[in-house]
Amino acid sequence: MVATAQDDERLRAAVFGWLDDRVAETGNLLSRRDLLDAVVADRPMGLIDAGRGIRNPAELLASLSVVSVPDSPYEDVDDGSGLVRYAFRTGDPAAGDNRKLVEAVRLGVPLVYFLRVQPGVYSALYPVYAVEVDRNGAGVLLDLTGAGDGVEPLGVPASEQRRYAASIARRRLHQVMFRSRVLLAYRSRCAVCRLQEPVLLEASHIVGDAEGGEPIVSNGLALCTIHHRAFDRHLLGVSPQFEVRIHPRLLERTDGPMLLHGLQAMHGTALQLPAKRADRPDRDLLTSRFERFRLAG
Repeated sequence: MVATAQDDERLRAAVFGWLDDRVAETGNLLSRRDLLDAVVADRPMGLIDAGRGIRNPAELLASLSVVSVPDSPYEDVDDGSGLVRYAFRTGDPAAGDNRKLVEAVRLGVPLVYFLRVQPGVYSALYPVYAVEVDRNGAGVLLDLTGAGDGVEPLGVPASEQRRYAASIARRRLHQVMFRSRVLLAYRSRCAVCRLQEPVLLEASHIVGDAEGGEPIVSNGLALCTIHHRAFDRHLLGVSPQFEVRIHPRLLERTDGPMLLHGLQAMHGTALQLPAKRADRPDRDLLTSRFERFRLAG
């Protein structure tokens, strides 16, 4: 049975709903097996292909997803426009897997951009849009902003539009990759209180983007939402010796059980560290950040 545009739209919406649930449950750390074995709208619907980077379900008019894999033979290039080139599979751009990816450009349907953060584990960025075939005919250009039109604000020069789109696209990619890698390193546990609930966990920068901090695991901490906010506001600090400290103002207060058990009880405890030494917090970065916490006290 040939799919209609309405069938395609409904099934894509169901895929995004499935992803919403799984992302909330896992913290956007999606296993290869879950993605291959997904059941969407009461039908088997693998969201990635077992051996290819482009997923083209027969039930859909155009591609459903693409996978970006570090060190893959296909090169995803951001030329500063905010658009990423996704290379075609070897062969005729108008045939095979490539044909449906080109059809995604024509129809303007939303796709899923899967990033492999480690073997067997993926994070999803969606919706993204294939907006044009690149001028060399070697791939399609993907808009990662989620708007499908480069989110060009009216009345802004073209050069500013490109910078604006590029900043949004990079921020989306950065947030997904940084959070995923940090949570994996900390085994999806808060480094302060050991809470293991992905929907309540976040990746905190030791040195922020605006201050020149790099999006690498050694510049990050996996923290639950309350400890992340406390760390950002210098109410919680981490010493270069990986010791948790709480602001004196909070230690002197009397309040409910959250203050007592969630913050005051954490004072002087050891930070929970990743198993890999390379993933552990950079002591120099902690020294700089801890000095700001100390001055705030």
